[in-house]
Amino acid sequence: MTPAGTILHPRPRSVTLPLTYATALFLHVPINFLLVDNLGLGIHGVALGAICTNLNCLLFLAVCSASVHDESIP
Repeated sequence: MTPAGTILHPRPRSVTLPLTYATALFLHVPINFLLVDNLGLGIHGVALGAICTNLNCLLFLAVCSASVHDESIP
């Protein structure tokens, strides 16, 4: 039986936080710089950059979670 505390406050996986920071640093900043400064899209470039960063983060997390096989998870 799982204690209620682990359901309400699950422990984060060790791969998600570094992956989120790496995505923000290595993807969000260059994508926003490209869209806002180089292409001159302004606030629309910021919105497109946020969408691209979120999609990239989602894809990276899906790939990492699919490749990690943990037998302790039911």
